[in-house]
This record gives sequence, structure tokens and C-alpha cells, in this order.
Amino acid sequence: MHSLSEDALDRLEDLFAASPGPCQVVFELCSPDGSMAVLQAQQRVKNTPELLEAVREICGPPAVRMVPE
Repeated sequence: MHSLSEDALDRLEDLFAASPGPCQVVFELCSPDGSMAVLQAQQRVKNTPELLEAVREICGPPAVRMVPE
């Protein structure tokens, strides 16, 4: 299980705010007991390779998954 610091969450918020676009951002929150919650971010972003790479740098490579809308 991977957790994010408050600093990482602030960096994601700034990154998403700087990349407005049509794509929804969704977080899957998993607990050690196997339960999961889905959180949809308020911002929508423009999906670019640069944005995905920046999210991977903040969250780690396996944290990013693209799904069709």
C-alpha cells in the first residue's frame, strides 16, 4: 500500500489546477483490510504525456492508470 504526504497532495492539486481540460481525475483509496473508496477530484485535466509523467513522479509509476470514459 502506498500513501501520499500532505506535500504530495498539495503538489497534485497545483498540477491539476495548472492543466485544465475535459478528463476527470479519480482516486481509488485502498485500506490494508481490502476495502476501497473512490474519490472524484473537482478538477478536470487535459491528458498529456507531461501531466501523466508529473503524476508518476509525485505518486510513483504504478499509481497511474488510464481508463476510457
